[in-house]
Amino acid sequence: MTDKNVVKQLAELLEPIKKDLGEINRKLGQHTKILDQHTKKLDQHTGALVNIEDTIKVYGDMYQVNNDNARKLEKRIDVLENSEGIVPPQEFRLVDL
Repeated sequence: MTDKNVVKQLAELLEPIKKDLGEINRKLGQHTKILDQHTKKLDQHTGALVNIEDTIKVYGDMYQVNNDNARKLEKRIDVLENSEGIVPPQEFRLVDL
C-alpha cells in the first residue's frame, strides 16, 4: 500500500467524523445562542431581585424599630395604668408574635 492510498483511506474514514463534528458544532452554536438569551434575561432579573431584597430588608428594619417603640410605649402606659388601677380592655394590648 502506497502513501497515497493510506492518505486516501484515512481521508475516507475521517469523512463521517468530520460530518458529525460539523453537526455537533452547529447544535452547539444553537445552544450557545439560547444560553446567551437566558443569561441576558437573568441579568435583567438580577437587578430587580436585588431591589426587592433591599426593599424587604428596609421594611424588616422598619418593622423592628416600630415594634420596639410600641413595646417601649406599652411599658410606659402599663406604669401609668397600674398606678391608677386602670385595667385596659384586651383589644388594646399588644399581641406577642
